[in-house]
Amino acid sequence: MKILIQIAFVVVVILGIEANSFAQLTLNATASATIVQTLTFSKNYDLDFGNLATNGTAGSCTLTPMAGNNPTRTSLGGITLPAFHGTPRAASFTVTGVPGAFITISIPQTDLIITRVSGTETMKVNTFTTDQGAGSGPWTQQLNAVSGSATFYVGGTVNSIILGQPAGVYTNSTGFPVTVNYQ
Repeated sequence: MKILIQIAFVVVVILGIEANSFAQLTLNATASATIVQTLTFSKNYDLDFGNLATNGTAGSCTLTPMAGNNPTRTSLGGITLPAFHGTPRAASFTVTGVPGAFITISIPQTDLIITRVSGTETMKVNTFTTDQGAGSGPWTQQLNAVSGSATFYVGGTVNSIILGQPAGVYTNSTGFPVTVNYQ
């Protein structure tokens, strides 16, 4: 009987050791991080609606976001587009980053007030759009697969042009913010 108790004791000890050996398991996980090329962002041109004329009735002018010195402009109401059109141009930006990566472009959809230089008269610029699609954004663009760069254009609408709007250059020194980020 004594031997049977000793055998039972040895079995319990062995089973207890095996149970303890399975109670705790350890695995290792690695950590990693990828540093991507920082986006660089530059403005090539400001948004310029060019020369506008008013015939005495309120109106607006919309400039299409496209490349070139003479983008499409559409006038409404009492605004006319004189043959001497000035230098209309969509705002132009270039962004560079990881080749082939997608970026988002965000432009606030709030009014930008432009004021006559040496005056106090104002007009509103709003309804900003890009050549990357319609709507209020944000918009998506893919960077070139080789160079990692992309250029995009921003247009908008100048409005609140009223009867007797004084002649002159209207501007806003702070401008409107355009934000790009990796998608």
